Amino acid sequence: MSWAITGMVQSKLSLDCNFSAPMLSLLSFMLPLCIICLGMMTWGEYGPSSSSAGANTDQPVCVEAGDNAESNGAISDKASSPPKPFSFFGLIPLQTSLRMFAAIAIVDVYASYFTILAFKYTTITSVVLFDALAIHSAMVVSRCFFKRRYTRGHFLGVIVCTIGMIINVAVDYEEDKDGRSFFVGKDNAQQQLIQEEYPHKIRGDILAILGGILFGIANTLQEVTVKEGSVVEYLGCFTFFASIITFTQAMIFERAQIIDFFSQTPTDTCAESEGENLFLLFAIAGCVKYVGNGFFLQISDATFFNLSMLTGDAWAVIFSVYGEGISPPPTFYVALVITLSGVIIYETAPSPVGHTPKETKRETEMTRDSHLSDDDEHMIT
Repeated sequence: MSWAITGMVQSKLSLDCNFSAPMLSLLSFMLPLCIICLGMMTWGEYGPSSSSAGANTDQPVCVEAGDNAESNGAISDKASSPPKPFSFFGLIPLQTSLRMFAAIAIVDVYASYFTILAFKYTTITSVVLFDALAIHSAMVVSRCFFKRRYTRGHFLGVIVCTIGMIINVAVDYEEDKDGRSFFVGKDNAQQQLIQEEYPHKIRGDILAILGGILFGIANTLQEVTVKEGSVVEYLGCFTFFASIITFTQAMIFERAQIIDFFSQTPTDTCAESEGENLFLLFAIAGCVKYVGNGFFLQISDATFFNLSMLTGDAWAVIFSVYGEGISPPPTFYVALVITLSGVIIYETAPSPVGHTPKETKRETEMTRDSHLSDDDEHMIT
């Protein structure tokens, strides 16, 4: 739902307040997440609990007889936990390299950039539907690089989703090409409204498609990082690089839009302080969205994550009707039903089998320990 809210707010900012600065929009929630998560990581590494733990390592440990086994097990687990192989510029230990976080930041920032820019040219319903292409790119990346195995049920679900998207893009293309109306009832009013507000819908569709493909790649890389490390580590390091990218480009390319937005006078479509309130709502929803994404990817795979995001289409339709005053054509509802049917088909298939590098390493170590214990038993006998 938070994803749908960010789309609704961005669409309203673009239409009513004439504001489209994708990099600043991303910076509005990337920077707060970076500060909060890096602060949590620093506190965990250098805070009082960490210091006291380090100071007490040389002190004798007294345990009751009944708790001896349990305490020894806890101490053993703590001592056997492997050291983290990477670090945040030599300050904070990490499970994943900074290069991976930088790559995720680049892909995710430009995926969001294309998607936010698409709201300037096409309807929110089209944007959320074309973002479903993240499903296909996530499957390709997962299969080629992380050895996920998909069944016929998975492929059938994705094919059905693709059919729904093709129907919608074909309708938008025809409307762009010759202006024919695909709406039932009040055709002239609906056609005129769409032509005035979205004169280049196919351009927005292309941007949304690019954003969807990049989102699939980013989500797959994010899935690997959160399963190897933690959500806080992923959010702190990824948003660190994302904040640098968005701040730099916002200052270079979006200064005029930023100045105009924060100094504009109230209009009929954008009342006083309405733009600032919408911008704040976008930032809050963006924070919630990325935190939720991280926890979801810890327990699921990137392909199903992107399929689940299609439920935002229903919220997009509600906003399109009541917020923009634009009723989607009947063909959109057909495309939506087909797309959601594909989600159900995919979900009924068994979970794709695959392992993150961390899981593979753990299995290798367990197998090695098993062989060592067997050898010891043979030597004793």
